[in-house]
Amino acid sequence: MRPRTLFLVASAAWFFSFGMQSVIFAWLVTIVLDQPAELVGWAQTAILAPGMLLILVAGAMADRMGADRQAMLAQAFAALAPWLLIFTLGAEMLSYGVMVAYALLMGLAQAFVTPARDGLLNHVAEGAVQRTVLLSSLVQFTGQIIGYSIAGFADSIGPTPLLILQSVSLLVGVVAYAAIRRSGLVQPAGAGSGVLKRVVEGAQTVWASPTMRVVVFQNVAMALFFMGCFIVCFPLVVRDVFDGSSSETGLAFGRPCRPAGAEAPGPRTRHGLPKAK
Repeated sequence: MRPRTLFLVASAAWFFSFGMQSVIFAWLVTIVLDQPAELVGWAQTAILAPGMLLILVAGAMADRMGADRQAMLAQAFAALAPWLLIFTLGAEMLSYGVMVAYALLMGLAQAFVTPARDGLLNHVAEGAVQRTVLLSSLVQFTGQIIGYSIAGFADSIGPTPLLILQSVSLLVGVVAYAAIRRSGLVQPAGAGSGVLKRVVEGAQTVWASPTMRVVVFQNVAMALFFMGCFIVCFPLVVRDVFDGSSSETGLAFGRPCRPAGAEAPGPRTRHGLPKAK
């Protein structure tokens, strides 16, 4: 396959997994473990905090070691994280602490995958950057919506098969990144100025550009006034207002996963994991 096709496969695999994770994680913390709003918020924070702290460092490292290599290794690390939940679910030892540990692992992987994946786009675009951006956005949103929809069946089939599917999806992306790496398309910058110096230079460049500053402020505003409320409040509304479960959580994030007119699930989950009291 062409490098651009491999890049799109890897992006689709990541966002399909990310869509599944969004629903399964919120469902496990909010409905299965029945955590209060404050702890739901902290659990979601654990996913995002590594990116906030490390994404600039990860971007500088991607320049030095090669974006394809970093994306491959970080996505392989992400593929291992669901097995923490799989083993604890199998041992009936799922807890809030385990969920936070999983969130930190996935957040760490995301912090290193995101700048590496974005940095690869120019290398694989084959001169058609705008077309590649369009195709990348299409596969990302499509993969994410499909992931939301499939994860909505967690009550029916249980979380374990879905977590295995999530891990396999991420491994598909690892194979795609490995193929890009074998093509020799990306040449790492190698040793040069230190990572911290690169981070400082990047921050100075952004601050010196009015256009870039506006984009940064827009992203901060989106996070403060929309994204945080979305990922925390929606699962709580599903649980506390509608007494819903995984299918309703999938609907809140993506689209309906249960046929119209089907009976809404009761206060207990249907896969053998009772709601915590």
